Amino acid sequence: MNGGTPTRFACAFALLLALSLAACEDRKSPETQGPTVEEGAPDKIADFLHSGWEFKLGKTIQEVKDNLGEPLSEKIEKYENRHVVGQMDEIHTLMYNGLVLVVYRVNEKKPRDLFMSLAITRDNFDMKWGLKVGVAQDRVRTVLGEPHKSQGGAFVYQDENSSVSFSFQGGTVRGIKWHWYVD
Repeated sequence: MNGGTPTRFACAFALLLALSLAACEDRKSPETQGPTVEEGAPDKIADFLHSGWEFKLGKTIQEVKDNLGEPLSEKIEKYENRHVVGQMDEIHTLMYNGLVLVVYRVNEKKPRDLFMSLAITRDNFDMKWGLKVGVAQDRVRTVLGEPHKSQGGAFVYQDENSSVSFSFQGGTVRGIKWHWYVD
């Protein structure tokens, strides 16, 4: 037998052991690793900004009422249209149990309803990817990635004309609010 074989064997064994230890170091346990972002987070943000809910809402005040029923209360405020002199538009606030929707109604010959904000505060409304009231803060980060900004403990995701914010209490979602720019 050659005198170099045990040395080669020892070197190969040491190299194999070193590679195995390095691989173990890279693979952390689920308890020690933070949430990993799911694939397609930017696309999910865009989708969630414009239709993050899994229930039928509608595109007009009447469609909302047809789909969700009559609201517990509805407030209508007159608002002067800043583009058409003398035209009085309306801001409708529809309140349901755990949902508040604010809609700007442009009072033209054929009225147009433009959603301004939607707030969800109860877990009885299903959202895309399970991002509903009551889920863990880490789940939001895993699905949508890092927020564009954090304000007062809330995660805010946005594009040029809309935003959605998740407010938290004790590490769980307590409210989800969308804002859409209306002009």
